[in-house]
Amino acid sequence: MRIETSLSTNDHAELKKESKEVLGLGGYLSPPFGQSTDDYVEIHLLDSDGGFIEKFTSQHTTFEDDKMILNIGQDLRDQDYNRGEFKVRYHFIRKMAGGEEIVLTKTVDGKPNIIHSGNPELTGVPMGQFFTDNEGNAFIGDNPPANMMDAQPLDIKEWKFKIDEISPSRTEVRIVPQLINNDRYIREFRDLVEPKRYIPETAWDEYVDGDFDLKNAWNTISGDADAPLSKWWRPRLQFIDNVTKKADFGKLHWNLYGRNEPSRNLPTQDGGGQISWTGPDSSRLEFNIRREVEDEGFKDTMKGSTITIEKAYIVGFESRPDVSINEGYTQEGGIPDLYIQATRVGDTREYNYSMYTMDGVPYNPNSQGIQFYWEFGCGHKQEASTEANASHNYDTEGSYSPSVYVFTPNFQKEITEVRTPNGRILDSVLTTLPPGTTTIGESQLDGKIIKWNGNGGTPIKNLTSGLPAGMSSRWYIQNGYRRHITTADNVLLLRNALGQVPEVDGEGNIINDDADGSWLPADVFLPSTMINQFPIGPNLTARSFTQGISTAVSLPTEDMGSEDGEVYDPPVFLGNVQEEEEEEETTDTSPDDVTLTINTFFQDSTGTDDLPKQVVNSQGETIVDVIIKVNNAPYEQNQLTQSFPPGTELTLEIVNASVGDQSNGFGFVNWGTPNDDFTTNPRTITLNSNRTFNVRVGLAV
Repeated sequence: MRIETSLSTNDHAELKKESKEVLGLGGYLSPPFGQSTDDYVEIHLLDSDGGFIEKFTSQHTTFEDDKMILNIGQDLRDQDYNRGEFKVRYHFIRKMAGGEEIVLTKTVDGKPNIIHSGNPELTGVPMGQFFTDNEGNAFIGDNPPANMMDAQPLDIKEWKFKIDEISPSRTEVRIVPQLINNDRYIREFRDLVEPKRYIPETAWDEYVDGDFDLKNAWNTISGDADAPLSKWWRPRLQFIDNVTKKADFGKLHWNLYGRNEPSRNLPTQDGGGQISWTGPDSSRLEFNIRREVEDEGFKDTMKGSTITIEKAYIVGFESRPDVSINEGYTQEGGIPDLYIQATRVGDTREYNYSMYTMDGVPYNPNSQGIQFYWEFGCGHKQEASTEANASHNYDTEGSYSPSVYVFTPNFQKEITEVRTPNGRILDSVLTTLPPGTTTIGESQLDGKIIKWNGNGGTPIKNLTSGLPAGMSSRWYIQNGYRRHITTADNVLLLRNALGQVPEVDGEGNIINDDADGSWLPADVFLPSTMINQFPIGPNLTARSFTQGISTAVSLPTEDMGSEDGEVYDPPVFLGNVQEEEEEEETTDTSPDDVTLTINTFFQDSTGTDDLPKQVVNSQGETIVDVIIKVNNAPYEQNQLTQSFPPGTELTLEIVNASVGDQSNGFGFVNWGTPNDDFTTNPRTITLNSNRTFNVRVGLAV
């Protein structure tokens, strides 16, 4: 018996249902859990107090008829939990997109993030060959090449999407795809957000018949089992997708290829699945089932979806305002003008931040309705909370601009103005450590010997002379600092100390001693742009192996910057050359530097001038190898241009560094000025203005 109420007949029928419905049997959650290959059971393991231990996937959950059977004991034993008290929470999950699989990507013809290797069923591309090093990095190929510098690296990525942002209310999340250049990956992402369209079954027949090539393909597949096209398609149609008719073939082809091909379009037709209003003044829709076209209209899986009516217009409406009065309502006030007070914690990189009103009063409502979302300017954030104060310890030195978003139920405001406790407005907060504060650096190249590869341009400065480095210059990387190795003998001492000794023959000669030093597997060749980024440490001299700063000492040290045993007080800590030069350009008030230019010419027996670095005789011997030295520092080129402060005293020398007969040395060196004789080499000058020397060298007659 129905009691008279204001409920409609349909609403009353829904409320009076006695039978239980199976979740997912109909509607957008269909099919029921366990009937989809994307379903899995995740276990969260907790201790007896409810503390989280770990999560893993159940391998022993089974389905029988309408029952789900859990084997909790076996799930735990599989994870090596054989005794103890635990709480187990089961989560029943259906994957909508992404997965735990790993893919490897590469750059091909300038296009990055192309799939190189991964599950072909997941990516749709063949799996490429790869190998990994001891650190887990992936490279193209079956095995490592002879020189790992030639190995082509691969990027390791998960077939997942990234969380880009979480709303302050923590009820919404924004996801974005990773940089993976793959149609299937992008289509998975689009399917998450693109609305599903109802397509009548007859549309798929028309899709096949509407394209000449596609129609011929179906006729071949369905009529000729021995055709090459059939041998590729039939196993997929019969055993994977259970395709038995033309409409099924059209639907499969559209999902695999058609939607991504500009030349293919899903036809619009009006066969089957028509809906109409039940009357001119009715808001009820009726579905007109047309069984002659084998289309029963909307399926149960469409329950809970949205119907979009094209060409529908509002012709009128009735407004019914709420006339009830809430006596306890008070209008919310707006967010006042605020600023951030920044206080540095001692000589550290840590700052304390507090909210203040413009009249200098702390702003801390301590209300659940007002929340603060902090951004510290370095990429780190503090999630929204009721805390009007924040503290952050910055990882690196620099200047940063913190900000905070203030949220109320009806207002929000971004606060960017930063002040000191004294009220001074700051452009940014600085985390630079005070002079004399030491920090121990770190580099992936620590313990390696590096060498210039000739790229990036000059100059690369060493520690003491300030002259450009040559192609043979080497540095040792220690705690992120680069230490110039001053001589070839010191290079050999360091190699012995590091166990980097080359292979020698029975007479002690180095085997495979190539001119470029490529026999040294431990040397790392870098462009000057990278070398200049290392802060400069003390030179690595012979004293470094006895009483100086050795490779076993952590840098920086108290005597960094000292020369000839003199220890500076306070100590001089050396930094990046480029940064020091840029700072000097803005603050230096000393006279402009003057420039020294040296050009070397080789003069042969005919009196002809040339500009060589090397001269080779008819026997193939190098009899002249011109090297310019300034203050005994070699510059291994036949031309030099270098700037110095005015009044700098310089010792200049032209030397023959050939590997041939040293008796075939220079017969004369003419510095190209009237007052110089042929034998003034080396010579000492005081550089007070720009000077150019055109030096002519010749062999002994």
